[in-house]
Amino acid sequence: MTTISRHQSAIIPVRVGPTAELFSVHKDVLTKSEYFSKALDGDFKEAENQAIDLPEEDPAIFSFVVAYLYEGKFIPIKPIASVLGMKFFPLLKLGY
Repeated sequence: MTTISRHQSAIIPVRVGPTAELFSVHKDVLTKSEYFSKALDGDFKEAENQAIDLPEEDPAIFSFVVAYLYEGKFIPIKPIASVLGMKFFPLLKLGY
């Protein structure tokens, strides 16, 4: 089965981080998450707009969330430390 035939739902724009990096995600994929399901199908502005803004979230981390929602598993292609930068992992600088 191809990705095209698996996902027939609308594309939801998800703007992430302070620069509003755009992720275009199928609605049926996003709504696997209870959080996004309630946001897109509940009594919230996201449901009315069919768009989500996550200005305080990190786009690098959100990319992992999207990959997990699409694949149902998480297998990073890059070590998390390289994505987030060393400032989040000070012990790695010390060799621990």
